[in-house]
This record gives sequence, C-alpha cells and structure tokens, in this order.
Amino acid sequence: MSHTTVQPAQTPSIEGQQDYPVDFIHIGLAKCASTYLQQLWFDDTTYHLLDSSPIVRALRTVAERSAGQTIQFKAPPRVLRKHNVLSSEGLTWGWLNHPEKQAAIKPLQELAARVLGEGRLSGRVLIIVRDPVALLRAVHEQTIKEGGHASYAEFLGVQRKLCEAILDLRFMIDTFQKYWDSIVVLSADELRNAPEDFWAKYAARLSMPEPSKETLAQLNGPGASLNKSLGNRTPLLAQLNRFATAATDCYESLSEYKALCGPEYERMKPFVDVYMKGLNRRLVEFASDEALQPVTALLAPNDVAAEEVFVDQALHDWIETQYLQPLEGLSTIPEELLSQYRRSLAAALKP
Repeated sequence: MSHTTVQPAQTPSIEGQQDYPVDFIHIGLAKCASTYLQQLWFDDTTYHLLDSSPIVRALRTVAERSAGQTIQFKAPPRVLRKHNVLSSEGLTWGWLNHPEKQAAIKPLQELAARVLGEGRLSGRVLIIVRDPVALLRAVHEQTIKEGGHASYAEFLGVQRKLCEAILDLRFMIDTFQKYWDSIVVLSADELRNAPEDFWAKYAARLSMPEPSKETLAQLNGPGASLNKSLGNRTPLLAQLNRFATAATDCYESLSEYKALCGPEYERMKPFVDVYMKGLNRRLVEFASDEALQPVTALLAPNDVAAEEVFVDQALHDWIETQYLQPLEGLSTIPEELLSQYRRSLAAALKP
C-alpha cells in the first residue's frame, strides 16, 4: 500500500491563511497562461512565488512508477508579509512527446491532489481554463517548440491520451475536491479579453490582492513575450526540426568518425541533437520576416502546412462531457464564454 507523507513548514502565516504555509496553489491547466501568471507573481512585490520544482519532480517520479512509495518533503519556506503562491502546471500534466509515459498523467493528478491536500500546504486551488480547441492548438504547437515536427493529425493520433487527460476537467475537480477546501476556476480568455473582470474574480475568490498596475504595465508592455505563440510560423519550425532530426540520425550513424575522433564526436553531439532544435525555435520566435527569408528560401516546399485543429466525434463528446459540462453554473465562467467554447468545439468537429 502506498504511504505518502508531507511535512509542511511550521511558519507563521498572514491573515486568512493561518493554518497553511501557502496561500493558494495554481495547478494549470496546461497551456493556459501559466507562464504569464508565474512571471506576474514573481514580479509583483506583494507576492512571493515559491519554488515548486522539488515537489513536482518527486510526484512525477512516483506517478511514472505507478507503485507505492513514501514521499517526504517539506513545504517551501514561507516569506512573511508576502502572499505566497505555489504554481506549476507540471502538477497536472507532463511527458509531452513521450506517449509511452502519458498513462502517468492521471496518477500524477490524483497524487498531487492527495499529497498536497493531506499535507495541508494550502486550502485553495486555482485552475485556469481556456477555449478547448485553442488549448489543443497550443499543445500541438508546444510539441513543435520542443523539437517535434508532426502534423496536427499525426500528433492527435499518437498523443491522444495526453489530450484527453489534460481536458478531463471533471476528473481533476472531483479529485481535488476530496482533499481541498476551495477550487477556484477562472478563464485565460477572460484574462486576455476582459482583465478587469478576471482580476476582480481572482481577488474575491482567492482573497488575494489584484496585481499592481505597475506590474501589469511591465508585463503587458512592448517586448514582453513569454512562451509566445508561433502563429503561422509553426510549420516553418516543424520543417527546421525535421531537418534537425534527420541530421541527428545521420550523425549518430557515423561509427567510423566516432571510432577515430571519439572526444570530438562527443563534444559535437549536444549541438546536433539538442542545441540545433533550440536554435531553430529562437530563430522562428524572434527573427524578422526579412531575416528569415534566406532561411526559408533554402527549404523544400512546405509539406507541413498550417492546419486547422479538428476533433472527431469521440473527442468532441469527451470535451463536452469532461471539460465543458463541469464549467456550467460556475459564477466565475460567464455563460457567453461557455457558449463561445461550445461554438468553437462544434466548428472544429470533423465530419
């Protein structure tokens, strides 16, 4: 039988959270403004963003093994006179581009809810949602940012288990409700299109102050780009990654070169199989159209065309039941926004 223990730090708390070392924990969802919010909590002087990485690593290790194991760790030390936030979408998803491990996502979600809840790190959980079709588009794009080159259809065929797991909002809410006092659900679309409404709900439901105008101005100002969308450049990055993958395979076949020049071979290998794809991503993210033109001119005609994201009937029904229906009746999600999500889903249904 699994035995899990957590040892929260015994430190004083600010008003309203006397029983907990963390004011609230943000758990995702995947590709729902997590990077933006984490940067905001890091920059705003009234907040302190705690280091979530040791907790996430421990939970992911156990989830991958699917076996009972004791987890012991202390809550990150609280900073007094600050609003302390623990944030990681890694608590509810992972293993992108590793379909052989994606069965661990649901165990990870259950483990995070139970371990952090029983450990009394906080009583409040924040979940951010967005248009489900836009979420699928963003996850596919992220696979390419991380070195992949599959089309959307190929991605969905191979990584469907991941898509279903991160869209199973019903499971996440039901699971966290077993161990937590309050589950707050807000929309990244409202954050983008009606930020005043978003922050008013955030403040009321989490009993937290809204971020300062200075922090928002800095974060939303010119040049602020955090994990920005590639838009119509996504197929270009897929092409470049396809070349990088072929180059890596070719390099790894150079047995004679490796035998003759082993140290040099090893020094070059990280550039070929890691840094080349990182370079591709930054070129596509930040280069001007003019600067990219000589690069694109050398490529073969693009056979990884920009695709419209689609869902089949089974995935459509899954999203309706497991993702959209749990949003019904939530005062934090406007009815018109939920209707918009349903229209978007209906438009993406592939005959």
